[in-house]
Amino acid sequence: MRTRATYRSRIFERHHFDLRVKVLVQRNGRPDVVHGRTRDLSFSGIGVTLVRELAQGTPCLLVIKFPKVDLEVQFPALVVQGHGSRFGMHFQRLSGEQRLLIQKICKALPLA
Repeated sequence: MRTRATYRSRIFERHHFDLRVKVLVQRNGRPDVVHGRTRDLSFSGIGVTLVRELAQGTPCLLVIKFPKVDLEVQFPALVVQGHGSRFGMHFQRLSGEQRLLIQKICKALPLA
């Protein structure tokens, strides 16, 4: 059961979400790909574990492939926190279609 403090600290509930992710970023003016896995998903953002560190404030493009339906989706995001190999990212400028997809995915996933 979630406590009151949890509800106060989060706007949206997190849901377990475990898929491979590619994070596209710019490093020194060049495109770069950082590989990892998703950890959790909410309506506003995503938690990921990556093989390399990213600085807070780094804009990126998350590329997630849904293998069961052979669908690859890209979500613009911003790194808002990081600790070791774990990062929290907020979605940026999502289309209505992307928001609807995230809502559908969250509703189908168990709470984290």
